[in-house]
Order: sequence, then C-alpha cells, then structure tokens
Amino acid sequence: MENLFRVYNDQGVPFNVRIVRLGDRYGLNDCLVHGEKDRRDHRRDEYAHAHGTMVEFYDTRHTEGFGPRGQFVARYYVDTFRDIREGHGLDLYGGCDSWKIDGSAVTQVSRWLTSEGV
Repeated sequence: MENLFRVYNDQGVPFNVRIVRLGDRYGLNDCLVHGEKDRRDHRRDEYAHAHGTMVEFYDTRHTEGFGPRGQFVARYYVDTFRDIREGHGLDLYGGCDSWKIDGSAVTQVSRWLTSEGV
C-alpha cells in the first residue's frame, strides 16, 4: 500500500500527497523508476541521487481516467519543497486557480514529510 496524505487547500480542494523515494515508480502509469538511468538522459540518475526524495500532488476530485490517486498536478524534490518559507503557500500549477495550496496546507505537508522520515 502506498503512502498517501490528504490535505485541503483554502478552497476546500482535496489533494493526495505522495512521497516518491529512490527506487519508487512514478510518472504516467508509473512507467519511471526514481533514480534509474534513462537511455535518453543519463544526468537524470545523477540529479535524482543528489536531490533524493520527491513529493507529488494529485487533485482527488478527478479520478476517472486518472486513477485512484487523482489527477496529477505537480512534483517537487523535497529539498525544493522545504525551501518554501513558513506561512507561505504554493501555486502547484499556474493554469488552474484551484491548484494552489495555502500556508497552512504547506505546513501540514511539511510536518507529514518529517513524520515519515523525509
């Protein structure tokens, strides 16, 4: 069973948040393995190992055609996500007003990541 956390933004939109560790599958239909060499881009493996764990966000309102996690919205390296200043929100995708999480949601995700040892 994969590790998911549910967080809501200030508009009430529910997001599944998922941790992707080295060796975990991710991407469209989980076709990629985090940290595995890619024939097209050998640098991806080096970068993944340097930056480590990623965190993904899915809009759970949209599962039909997208799968049980919901519609994929964004993915960040955890060290990049942790650079968000306390109390600040994050625009997960600039093309959709409801795909933003406020400072409270960012704090909840950060605390969850810490509790999961990330």
